[in-house]
Amino acid sequence: MRKRERRARRMPQIDNLYLLSAAVELFAASIMAILLLGCWEERQYRTKTNRLFVAILSIQTLLLIGDSAIWLLLNEPTPGKIPLVKTLTLITDIMTVVLSVAYTYFLSNFISQKKPISFVFPHAVSAICGVVILLWIFCLFNDWYIWYDADGNQIEGPLYKLFWLLGTLLLIFCVLFTVWHHRVLGRRDTCILSTYGIFPLIGYLLESYWPVTPLLLAPTLSLVLLYVILHTQQTRSAMEQEIQLAHMETKLAKQSAELSDSRINIMLSQIQPHFLFNALISISVLCEKNPMKAQTALNDFADYLRGNLDSLRRTAPVPFSKELKHIKIYLSLEQMRFESELNVVYDIEADSFLLPALTVQPLVENAVKYGVGKKPGGGTVTISTREEATCFSITVADDGVGYDPQETQYDGRTHIGIDNVRARLAAMVGGTLTIQSEKGRGTSATIQLPKEKLT
Repeated sequence: MRKRERRARRMPQIDNLYLLSAAVELFAASIMAILLLGCWEERQYRTKTNRLFVAILSIQTLLLIGDSAIWLLLNEPTPGKIPLVKTLTLITDIMTVVLSVAYTYFLSNFISQKKPISFVFPHAVSAICGVVILLWIFCLFNDWYIWYDADGNQIEGPLYKLFWLLGTLLLIFCVLFTVWHHRVLGRRDTCILSTYGIFPLIGYLLESYWPVTPLLLAPTLSLVLLYVILHTQQTRSAMEQEIQLAHMETKLAKQSAELSDSRINIMLSQIQPHFLFNALISISVLCEKNPMKAQTALNDFADYLRGNLDSLRRTAPVPFSKELKHIKIYLSLEQMRFESELNVVYDIEADSFLLPALTVQPLVENAVKYGVGKKPGGGTVTISTREEATCFSITVADDGVGYDPQETQYDGRTHIGIDNVRARLAAMVGGTLTIQSEKGRGTSATIQLPKEKLT
């Protein structure tokens, strides 16, 4: 609500002052339009507070354009222009109170971002401004607010001072409301937000000395400062999001590294130290007895290590044929150590399916180390595959010493490998692992892979 006085008395060079007022307000409207464009480019309309600020800029822009049009019409007043001037005056006055309501809601939302507050103040302002608009519409049909003489000059009515007083009080209350929350807002934001009330109040005083109306220019300067606040807030928020994103990326990278280390530890645990030692000793002996066979064994050993290390990077199932090739390399190396005490039977009826890497080899290692390896005279390890109606099955069986399922199975290190196999089968392909054993008769481990999960 702003006082806008159209002086009835002709002052020296008053025409130039009217034109100057119109030009200054159009310049201010162009500044508002630039701020609107900046808000659009920076997407400062996604939150409720920013949307209210965009609405304030839009209303202020239209208000400045409308008021400049009134100045131009009053530059050369005529009775024929009175209806248009009345209409524009009513529209700009309504936009003025709507602007006041929008600002109080903007101010309350801005504060509520930092601390929950009551919205009684903006609701009360809305009610008062609604009554003022109704009074203005009523005053269209009388001379209580403003009226026009025979020449088309605008003259103050008896209620003009009352509306001016209401506008002044509203500005004062906005300043007091802002200062009341200064602890929440901080010194800088309190000072800038207070300018929206202080600058127009200063404009009221200046009108007595400066015929070029400063009232609509005062909020323009204040809105420029408010734009700086929101722009700074937007930039700070973006920087905080980037910092949080960087922290999240660092955390994810750390978790990924930890997961990678965990996978490496699990996989390397499959390469038993005693196996590496015995394999190297066997290859060393072959170097003297049979260099050609030693070279083949050394190549197999390199392929075995490479296969284990390659599996560390596998995050998707691999063909069973690849897993079987890796198992055969492993068993060929173990046969160098056990020689005739380790027999291997391959009963492969199906191999056109996928499974997680290194899920069969731990079962084969257990069969060799804890089954056949502990049986006097050795034994046989059988690897078989079948295609059934709903799944593929893989069985690793040995006729070794076996164990009682009710007792502790193997040792802690083996349990980690078996548990890892179960977990990866369930997570990656919905598979299951079942182990059956009997003392003195051997152990049988069966993997079942549902076909529906493999397609």
